[in-house]
Amino acid sequence: MKTRTARLAALAGVPIVVVASAAVAAPPAERRIATAAANTACWDFSDLPQTTEYRIGDTFTAEHADIEFKHYLLNGNKVTNPAALAQATNTQISRSDRPELRTCLINAHVEPNAPLRAVTLKFGHTGSANGPHTNIGVNGELKEVSGSLTGLNGQVLGNAATGRVAIVVNLDDPQADPQTGTMELHAIKGAIEKFTFGGVQFFVDDVCLKK
Repeated sequence: MKTRTARLAALAGVPIVVVASAAVAAPPAERRIATAAANTACWDFSDLPQTTEYRIGDTFTAEHADIEFKHYLLNGNKVTNPAALAQATNTQISRSDRPELRTCLINAHVEPNAPLRAVTLKFGHTGSANGPHTNIGVNGELKEVSGSLTGLNGQVLGNAATGRVAIVVNLDDPQADPQTGTMELHAIKGAIEKFTFGGVQFFVDDVCLKK
């Protein structure tokens, strides 16, 4: 197995935690904000080399997680197309800052170093001749989605033994092409021990892991 290692930069928007002196304690609300920030790691893919193409079986290490690229599921079949790849690109399909991660007929399988209570990400997906197509998975259960990701909104995904999540999908503009928005995975039982995303042409950015 080929392995490439890269360190992903933390998202610039994560709040800076200011430590108060013992003489001036932070009020409870500020302490809660600081704790939330300390328990969240976000990726903006700015440190991922844009010249590197990731293929099936390639891996890299990010902040608090390992990512392996795996076969994409299309019409119930694993894609073996040699053109399948993931790559950081100088684009803004997800309506976030450049760069972003593009997945083309490939899945990014993420295994956090510790169980998570939530995952959020920004996405943009462009359609093929048959429209947008994505794979979303949590704790071993994988959903193949034809059309808009809003089809997952309100659904529950995961494994009863390890954890299940409620999915929230919000589109920036339902009429826009490409479709862009945010997806949230919230643990409602157990925790998120692994999750997967990919698409025919699926772009993601600002991926945040919340412990």
